[in-house]
Amino acid sequence: MKKYFYLVYYRYAYDGKNSTFDLGVFSTKGNAQKKIEMSKKLSGFKKYGNLFKIIKFAVNFDDDIKKNNINLYYVWYELDDYYEIFDYFPSYEKAFERIEFYRKHTRIGKKYASLFQISDVVVDDYNSWSEGFD
Repeated sequence: MKKYFYLVYYRYAYDGKNSTFDLGVFSTKGNAQKKIEMSKKLSGFKKYGNLFKIIKFAVNFDDDIKKNNINLYYVWYELDDYYEIFDYFPSYEKAFERIEFYRKHTRIGKKYASLFQISDVVVDDYNSWSEGFD
């Protein structure tokens, strides 16, 4: 069963470098907008302006689930101060299976196999970057 979620991130440029902050994953677009409204008033976000983005994405679950109290797992890597999230999954096991696929079947997976990581995120957690930044 496919369920949709909303990633909120903030990207700005400073001293010729781009910086990106993931501000959380939310169960509804309204919750994502709420996080943006909360963040606009904080140090750093207020200084650099309204550079927030929302990305809608789907996660395939084996069973029908309620979209509250959910942890999602995402596959990502970081190289030379650049990071990329590849996809979100309903379980750690499914995320690990995807890493194994990348390592065997993609050029980036073969070249940077040890850089792939799995992290989890709590859906509708408003605490990420809740203090702003300098």
